[in-house]
Amino acid sequence: MSTKIIGHQVGAISSTNVSFWVGVFSSKSKDIRPTETIVEIWNMSRSKMLFEIEFIKKPLRGPNNKKRYNKGWFASCNSLRPSTVYTYNIRINGKDIDPYLADGKFKTYPERNVKQPLKILVTSCLKAKAKTTAEKGEDRSQKVWDHINKNHNDVDITLILGDTHYANDWRRHKKWEFTEAQFKIKDFQKHLSNTPVYAIYDDHDFIKVNSEECGAGNFALHNKKYGPNPLRVKASLNHHGLWNVPIPIRPDGNPWRTIHEGCFQKIEYGFVDIYLLDTRYYRESRDYADFFMRENLQRSVSLLGSNNKVVQKKKGNYRVNSEGVRIGNIQWNWIEWEFGNYKKLPDGDKRVKIICLGSTMCDGTDRLMPTSKNQNYKYELKKLGSILKGHKNVIFCSGDMHRLEYNLLPKQYFDVDPQAREIMSSGIGRTTNREKSQLVGGYAILELFQDQENEIKVKFYQPSGENERHNRKYKVPPNQIIKLKGY
Repeated sequence: MSTKIIGHQVGAISSTNVSFWVGVFSSKSKDIRPTETIVEIWNMSRSKMLFEIEFIKKPLRGPNNKKRYNKGWFASCNSLRPSTVYTYNIRINGKDIDPYLADGKFKTYPERNVKQPLKILVTSCLKAKAKTTAEKGEDRSQKVWDHINKNHNDVDITLILGDTHYANDWRRHKKWEFTEAQFKIKDFQKHLSNTPVYAIYDDHDFIKVNSEECGAGNFALHNKKYGPNPLRVKASLNHHGLWNVPIPIRPDGNPWRTIHEGCFQKIEYGFVDIYLLDTRYYRESRDYADFFMRENLQRSVSLLGSNNKVVQKKKGNYRVNSEGVRIGNIQWNWIEWEFGNYKKLPDGDKRVKIICLGSTMCDGTDRLMPTSKNQNYKYELKKLGSILKGHKNVIFCSGDMHRLEYNLLPKQYFDVDPQAREIMSSGIGRTTNREKSQLVGGYAILELFQDQENEIKVKFYQPSGENERHNRKYKVPPNQIIKLKGY
């Protein structure tokens, strides 16, 4: 049986770099010896081939340095020109591989000090299911991607903010099975081929539904069958194997994290900085009583990171994990450095800072912001607010709740100018509306610096109209304009 190549994507773009990914559908992919694994990069007119790059089978190394081969192959080029459109061909062939030919295009980003129009697609919750778990009557075509390709083929960046699949399983072969189902959707594949896509996980594609307690619940801390590594480490490795995930770099040129330490990342596009935060890898259960954490451990419940050891609940009692597993504080250190550095930049006030999370922030029982009944992660959010205080042009984007919403965030948490907004965009992969409070196939578009205006236009779309017909509680929000400051 020959090995199949499933899908390809372009991503991790900068002003000079690009990366490519293809999926290798074989349990023995590390043994494959193809004769050709090539991506050709051409100029826009296809009159001249500029680069020919070989794909590599990148091993995924965990903290024990054991080599695990991934089901994705990667290729990258770092010799491109800023703000330039390129086309490409992918050519893979060999004795053990079904021939695979594909093409597409991409555009490199402008340099850091160049203000250029930017169009961002924000979404989450790709609901494609594997063949073995598909529900009766489920439409797996996700026709919304055809609508996006026809009406927004000029999108510069796509952000998938959590739930890239619904495997609810930490095992690599299960994650691949569901990801494969999503990549087989032709219109989605067309979008991946021509638009850089950046993804973070939430609960369904991390470990299981409502995965918390620093990654996966108590069982993740030590598993006799699968070794001592927390399952959060395996989940992070798996995510890096299925998507082009850029690694944030320190000022000294070293990475802020490894591929087994979460998926937080940054995208720079001219005057716009996009931060994708990881709200699962470092997360403790929201069920931990705040008074216990404050009085016994003198700290809050971790959402984005902590220097402390993981807390467990065993036989009704809370305790620090005896294995000595630490939550980790890398993400907080990164956030503090990034936003502290704006004060040193001449254009720091003008730059747009978009902060993205897989979990929704605004008030609600299942969200991060506190309500009268559920305090959730209020101390963590206050800490984030203290870092952001005084900054200009900060907005939030989130997924998770299968709705489209536009909310002002309370100034007591985020004292920024203009007032912070949260743009929630979720449910693009949903094809039925059995739950009348949820959205079907919606997404948001952010347009920045269009027509030389110093503003962000926020537009919401729900092409099928099913939400309006069946859902009277949650309507598609009207379009919005955010005036930027410092210009």
